Amino acid sequence: ARFLVYNAVKYQRPQGKYILIRVNGIYSDYINEDLEAAVRAQPDAIRIPKVEYASEVEKIDVKITAIEKIAGLPIGKIHLWCNIESYLGVLNAREIAKASPRVAAMALGAEDFTASMCAQRTKPGWEIFYARNAILMACREAGISAQDAVFSDINDKEGLQKDLEMTRALGFDGKTCVHPGQIDIVNSCFTP
Repeated sequence: ARFLVYNAVKYQRPQGKYILIRVNGIYSDYINEDLEAAVRAQPDAIRIPKVEYASEVEKIDVKITAIEKIAGLPIGKIHLWCNIESYLGVLNAREIAKASPRVAAMALGAEDFTASMCAQRTKPGWEIFYARNAILMACREAGISAQDAVFSDINDKEGLQKDLEMTRALGFDGKTCVHPGQIDIVNSCFTP
């Protein structure tokens, strides 16, 4: 999969698209190899899952910078998108958002967040309301993009539309999609 993603981004990159590569978790056995391939593919950003502390972002930044230097790539061009997926990540969102000049966006991972809270994920989303706002405010303070959580029920277009209305009203800049069938609805909500 890593080889396929590298080749797709490096050699078949669609024109005019902002490209992100999501890597395995920070403490995964695969993170170093993932970062090596992702940086050399030169996406616009790398999406880091399950970020809980600013120090984790700082360590990833150091690793990316080292790869850029060895590969002769421009330093600092690749951004980071941080997935906030636990109560610790939410509590530390302000520091995470400002941990590196590479951080361009943060996104809430609602399913893992609710699991960390021993809460139940619901369509109305009250169990993630505080987390949404905490991440949104941290993004605004840092001047970065705020991306809302996925809407997991890929067959519920009406539910997605209702969720998007709240997301947009809160002030989010975009929303993560879990299925290609959601893209048009999400894009229509966030199109000026």
